[in-house]
Amino acid sequence: MAKPLIRYWDSSCFLAWLKPEPARYDACKEVLRAAEQGQVQIVTSTISLTEVIKLNKGPIQIPHEAEKAISAFFKQEYIVLLQLTRFIGEAARALIWAYPALRPKDAIHAATAMKANALDLHTFDKDFLPLDGKLGSSGLRIAEPHMPQKSLALELPPDSDPGDEEQPEVN
Repeated sequence: MAKPLIRYWDSSCFLAWLKPEPARYDACKEVLRAAEQGQVQIVTSTISLTEVIKLNKGPIQIPHEAEKAISAFFKQEYIVLLQLTRFIGEAARALIWAYPALRPKDAIHAATAMKANALDLHTFDKDFLPLDGKLGSSGLRIAEPHMPQKSLALELPPDSDPGDEEQPEVN
């Protein structure tokens, strides 16, 4: 079996799934389905465990009654939690100095994604998305959750002859 692709999720992806947010739910479902099938490993920072109930100022977005479900969800084998280490914290600080508009928690997510060698960082954060390809030496890809479409093998049926195809008339 092929090694799973590493995709980093920031808290907005988990929140979209757990609330759920109808406009964003299907995109998350697609990645989670691939993770359940072993095609993808979802990596996130441990700060997501806290951020997931309240991303910004305002009321708590997921009720306390959901705590057991949230805890169980984050224990899935395809979700890997990385600690906020000194290395990641210093890398996040360097990102903020290089990109002053980058918020500290987003910088932590980006530095964690780079440490994990993630293929890309998934987010719904409209302030984060414009930094696609700009962070890190290899240009971390930042996008909304997605799974690339698999290419289809377009082969002719075994009993057909490519010369038998009717060619369209060109005027």
